[in-house]
Amino acid sequence: PYFYLADRVEVKKEGEHLKNVNFGTAYVSGNNFFDLEENESKSWIKLNEFKYGQLIFDYYGDKENFLVVADAWHPFWKAKIDDEIIPVIKVNEIFKGVKLPSGQGAVTLYFDTSPYLTGVYVSIVAWILFFIGLFFNRI
Repeated sequence: PYFYLADRVEVKKEGEHLKNVNFGTAYVSGNNFFDLEENESKSWIKLNEFKYGQLIFDYYGDKENFLVVADAWHPFWKAKIDDEIIPVIKVNEIFKGVKLPSGQGAVTLYFDTSPYLTGVYVSIVAWILFFIGLFFNRI
């Protein structure tokens, strides 16, 4: 996947699509806006692992940074930095972003499938009941 550390963060106007975007700028909603100090190229990010539903990065920054991943945002995407849960922000209307604190660490983005478990269990029970009913109907 394509990813980068944003140079700056700007507010995307509600109800308007992005036009004339600037390279390296992350566009977020007003409630997710934060000031981002100018990047002096002392920060870096490295993708260590990429598999279905999970991305693991190593990063370093002498100040706060904002990681933008050009992959579809969904509310079930979660992130953690060294086992501390952090929010995943919708960026540029469709991508996901994570605010990184200063220092060095590992950030993991993962897709949380736990909300789907209820549906899986209901489906399993329904199939079991269906086969039991089918078995007893044949007897």
